[in-house]
Amino acid sequence: MAASYAVATEITLTDEQVDQVLADNPVSCPPVEECPEPPVEPPEPPVEPPVPEQCQDSDLQGTIKQWTQVFYGAFPLPTYQNVTYQNVPQDGYYSIQFYTGNIVDDGKMTVLENAATPYIKIASFSKCKGYFGGPEQCSEVAGGGGGLTWSTKGTSGACELQPYTTYYWNISFVDPQTGLSKCKAAPCYVNFQYYNL
Repeated sequence: MAASYAVATEITLTDEQVDQVLADNPVSCPPVEECPEPPVEPPEPPVEPPVPEQCQDSDLQGTIKQWTQVFYGAFPLPTYQNVTYQNVPQDGYYSIQFYTGNIVDDGKMTVLENAATPYIKIASFSKCKGYFGGPEQCSEVAGGGGGLTWSTKGTSGACELQPYTTYYWNISFVDPQTGLSKCKAAPCYVNFQYYNL
């Protein structure tokens, strides 16, 4: 039986013949205006939030901890937690650093008396570590109740925090008027209570 073979033959078309082939076989394309633009993703928040330029180094000695070192979870967690026997430098301050991100929430930090060092303390929420000025909603003479409420949603009477910003909760036994510590002997302990409202 004779074998059959297919032989490929190269065909060369003139420009006129190419135009005719395209005319006989049109390609359907949607109008450009019907093609939607790809969505633009919002920018990611900064990984390392900037430290405000107006912050200056405090004259006091400080102990600084991250929120996750003190509490069980990232800010604004936990829902509720008591923290006891945190050592505040006798002539300095203790700060907890946290980052607000894009949360819409509120919470409260309350200083409780520690029987070992039941002395007057000051507390604050601030963009600067060891800083106790600012509006009255963001600072207090602490101990025995009260507390400071923070908010990112305009809660009445709260210390209003901005999104994507680094803050500190500060506490100290040093009297800002005299520069002297109210804690008579180290170690100077504090207890505090946190609520995510």
